[in-house]
Amino acid sequence: MGDIDLMGRSDRWLVDEVSGRHGLDAGALFEAYGAAYRRLLREMLLPLPPSTLPGAIELLAALRARPGTTLGVATGNLRDNAVTKLTHGRVIEFFDPLLGGFGDDHADRADIVRAASVACAYEPGDRLVVIGDTVHDVRSALAVGAVPVAVTTGHATAAELTAAGAHIVLPGLGDVAAAIGAITGD
Repeated sequence: MGDIDLMGRSDRWLVDEVSGRHGLDAGALFEAYGAAYRRLLREMLLPLPPSTLPGAIELLAALRARPGTTLGVATGNLRDNAVTKLTHGRVIEFFDPLLGGFGDDHADRADIVRAASVACAYEPGDRLVVIGDTVHDVRSALAVGAVPVAVTTGHATAAELTAAGAHIVLPGLGDVAAAIGAITGD
């Protein structure tokens, strides 16, 4: 698997890729992968202190307080693992109910964003924003007509995110006012 670029890919995509390369049953592999990953993720996070990006909690609180704003999740993670990560990071409360698109159901990131937009009751004409740190996040946002706001908190550089089509690239979420402005278009 050393030659597979995992950054920004969905769990379903990963299993499909591995099963296709090795002639394995994708359904059986996905079930085994999901069970093992859920168990290992919980075991690995248990001893670690909660962590979030600087400014993330303040940003989520400010966005949740804005009338007409719906917070959702568009992640390549399995839904159970997304809940585990959001809970560990102490941000799950901002996503209650948990609306989104997940890697259980879709391999393609654009399909995940589409599912999230449906779950969040997005209507054409509404402002749909995807915040992400990979070129796949940016491309999936563009594919569904969303505004891609990229952050350089992952492995992608500002230049790579811009080249992928990010409308705005932030160094992180620490400048909450700048992040809100990028997200709301204000």
